[in-house]
Amino acid sequence: MLSITFDNYPTETSWTLTDDCGNEIDSGNGNGQATGSTYQAEMCLDNGIFTFEILDSYGDGICCSYGSGSYSIETADGSVNISGGEFGSSETEVFEIGGGPPPP
Repeated sequence: MLSITFDNYPTETSWTLTDDCGNEIDSGNGNGQATGSTYQAEMCLDNGIFTFEILDSYGDGICCSYGSGSYSIETADGSVNISGGEFGSSETEVFEIGGGPPPP
């Protein structure tokens, strides 16, 4: 599950989640979101490498200066693949699901 909790200025926030081929899995922005609200998207990701990029147009991230925003991507069992919120204009996280050798 992708979860983004917005800071006091949600309209400054946008994001994209892509797979290793560049296919967009999820994207959006904070337009229409309330201060401190949370966007959640359940998704079933196949094994592979993914890139999550989050942007803040003002350049102060989504945590700490103007609210307590954060983001995370978790697996179905609740394991956290990535998380954060304290960054400048952008943050890019690359993560892998189902690493290891293929079954025999």
